[in-house]
Amino acid sequence: MPLTIIIGAQWGDEGKGKITDLEASSGEYGYVVRYDGGNNAGHTVVHNQQEFKLHIIPSGILHSDIKNIIGPGTVVDTQVLTEELKALKEAGITDFQLTISPKAHLVLPWHRLLDGIQEETRLSAKKIGTTKRGMGPVRADKHSRSGLRVGDLLCDTFKNKFMFAYEEKKKIFELIYGYPGSVLLEAFENLYDLPDFTFLTVEDLFNYYMDSAENIKQFIQDTSNELHRILKAGNRGVLFEGAQGVLLDLDHGTYPFVTSATCGSNGAFQGAGVAFNAVPMEQVRVVGVVKAYSTRIGTGPFPTFRKNEFDGLIRKAGNEYGATTGRPRMCAPIDLPLLRYASRLNGFTEIAITKLDILSCLEGSILVGLQYSCLSQNYRNFGYLICEHEQCALDGAKAVFGKVSAWGADITEIRHKENLPADALEYVKKIERACEVKATYISVGPERNQTISC
Repeated sequence: MPLTIIIGAQWGDEGKGKITDLEASSGEYGYVVRYDGGNNAGHTVVHNQQEFKLHIIPSGILHSDIKNIIGPGTVVDTQVLTEELKALKEAGITDFQLTISPKAHLVLPWHRLLDGIQEETRLSAKKIGTTKRGMGPVRADKHSRSGLRVGDLLCDTFKNKFMFAYEEKKKIFELIYGYPGSVLLEAFENLYDLPDFTFLTVEDLFNYYMDSAENIKQFIQDTSNELHRILKAGNRGVLFEGAQGVLLDLDHGTYPFVTSATCGSNGAFQGAGVAFNAVPMEQVRVVGVVKAYSTRIGTGPFPTFRKNEFDGLIRKAGNEYGATTGRPRMCAPIDLPLLRYASRLNGFTEIAITKLDILSCLEGSILVGLQYSCLSQNYRNFGYLICEHEQCALDGAKAVFGKVSAWGADITEIRHKENLPADALEYVKKIERACEVKATYISVGPERNQTISC
């Protein structure tokens, strides 16, 4: 049975949730694993004409026969996870299977507060565009070996560890950011939007945190051994669901305007807690999810972006607002050098093209980013610009565009690739050539059945 890795090929928001849901509904998989990220990422899945916005729970949760794993490479905000579980139950999704690795790190109250303060104190040119969900600070604690993990919730010593960590962070807030203890507790009240609740002591903060933490204890389990056993048996497929996108990867993205995690296929096995050769490599599929145009939230290089009508038209037609923050996404023509870079770096075996139907709103022609103009030279290789000229030159890089004729026709009812308009087929072929692999899915609408399987 296959091991399939779902990777975002751009800056996130490509539609990985839908592709994961499609794969999960094939009957080949017994497990869906979130191997990285936290609640800074949002995956939108439409199930029975109902939209679900999932942040940390795997997209396989809508399938009662699939076991969903939040892996050791993730970070878990217990409050957000509790809210997601509550929303699922209110929507009638009660028959699900979920486990959480004890090795996943916990997002604690001070991580969220520190994330927001750090972003606000950065000079405008240095702002990263963080979601202020605590992702950077929690991973900083992980790498400094001072973080708390999900498994700690099961230990009698958890309260002592929580209090010790709070005292450490209190010194940082006071000495660096000017937050004495009483002001710090008030800041936590504001962070959680608690007008009728007062944190008089750190004990109050701890008790508030534990209200949500208690809800997830029942799901904690050694997920690595279970995955190893299933992969070795080979009788159920496993689906690794990535978060965000290649260009937000800490090592290979548009640093420093990136997330604090590994987003690519190379981190999938590490984040899931299994060996890279747990299955024969010929059984591993790497599906790069490509949105039919480019979007980005926050700051950082975005070579194909121009302030013109394309941005507004596509944002409106595609409802391009962040699933996590609600912030409007910047929308731009597709960037082929970026896709070539993402495919080569992550070893895509195939791609899934999403939101092709949104481009039906355009008339005349559709711009396609073919290469970059930088320092009086043209480049076809995105990676070269990152390595040789770093962030500043990439910021100044301008896309050199080609054109494809717009098809201007509604394609949401098309279910076979050969029935697409000729210009839409040519557009798809350009993406396939850039990625050097074929598309196995073309999404022409948000519903599961609005998909062309190639």
